[in-house]
This record gives sequence, structure tokens and C-alpha cells, in this order.
Amino acid sequence: MKEAKHVSEMEAIELRKKRESEARDLITEQRETMKNYAHDRDMKTFLKPHDDAPPEMLSFILARKREIANKYGWPWNF
Repeated sequence: MKEAKHVSEMEAIELRKKRESEARDLITEQRETMKNYAHDRDMKTFLKPHDDAPPEMLSFILARKREIANKYGWPWNF
């Protein structure tokens, strides 16, 4: 009886370890996906032409593009 209880406790511990490992893997994948999404969004913003931007918005647009360029170490000349 005691042996059966010990085995079931060991199985429960192994199952919990497996679930925790799967959860960590999923969280890692989700973080990587979010990082890639943010990078893609930043790149889209950075590459979007600003020639037709309203003059009152141009300073904000260029400031945002400079922030993005500095974040990734990209060169900028505007």
C-alpha cells in the first residue's frame, strides 16, 4: 500500500515536471513570436516613406524613426 502511494506520488511529480517544462517551452516560443512581431512592426514603421507626411507630424514621425533606428542599431540620415 505504501509502495503504491509512493509510486503515484512519483508519477505526479514527473507529470508536474513535464507540464512545467512544456509551459516554459510555450512561454519561450510566445516571447520569440512577440519579439519578431515587434521587430516587423518597427521595420514597417521605419521603412514607411515620410515625404507626404503633414508638416506638423513630421517631427514626431522622424523622432519615432530615430528611436527605432537606435533600438536596432540601424543607420539613419534624416
